[in-house]
Amino acid sequence: MNILFKKLKLTDQKRILALNVPDHFQNDIDEEIADGVLIDHERMPSTEYDFAVTFVSSADELGAEAYMISKSLSKENPTLWISYSKSDSIDSNEAIEIMNSMNFTKTEEVQLDDDWSAFRFAR
Repeated sequence: MNILFKKLKLTDQKRILALNVPDHFQNDIDEEIADGVLIDHERMPSTEYDFAVTFVSSADELGAEAYMISKSLSKENPTLWISYSKSDSIDSNEAIEIMNSMNFTKTEEVQLDDDWSAFRFAR
């Protein structure tokens, strides 16, 4: 498994949702397909995901993406990562507030590379 998904703690999930992936992470995302992981780059309304990651550039985008993703997350112990660039104007407290309003709690934060970080949220 590649370093990106190791950092995001992908374990035995076989169907994941990866939205708005920046170009420089695309090879890492595509590499997982060879390992038997099915990756959707668009949310399929009839599909239930145990693992989702989205890359956002604003608090408004974060709220909209998280709301739509939450409709497709499995009911039991889903993994939801919200990734943001340090160069964007996302305030971490505001991001946590938005997610708390949707009954998600921040459980972890990781550094993906020199520019991108990610918050893990749970219900």
